[in-house]
Amino acid sequence: MIIAQQEVFEAFKRNIQDKALPYLSQFGFSLKVKEEEQWITATFTRSDKTLKLSLSFHHLDYQEGIFIVLISPDGEMELRSTCERRTSQSVPVYLYSIDKIDTEFDRALKDMKRVFQLEFSKI
Repeated sequence: MIIAQQEVFEAFKRNIQDKALPYLSQFGFSLKVKEEEQWITATFTRSDKTLKLSLSFHHLDYQEGIFIVLISPDGEMELRSTCERRTSQSVPVYLYSIDKIDTEFDRALKDMKRVFQLEFSKI
């Protein structure tokens, strides 16, 4: 079932509020969500680190799913290529169902926890 962009953005915001924020706020991250015509971005900020989760309907990006980028004094790291992909095929964002968004957020959070376990333990 193909769903509208606004439904995808609403599911993205719900997952940010219900899943990502509770996890990241315990480490002192604050949240700002910015929605544009073809993008939605959740920016989690802590004194020296910024974690951005984005989803785009732009024709150059829709195949990529959820973008995850960490910005720190050491530079910018694109976690999309670091996090383990648990899907067997690429699914264009415009074909996302609500269940697919929920599953991708579960995967992304699991991967972020694994990737940053050492970093967050220093906090």
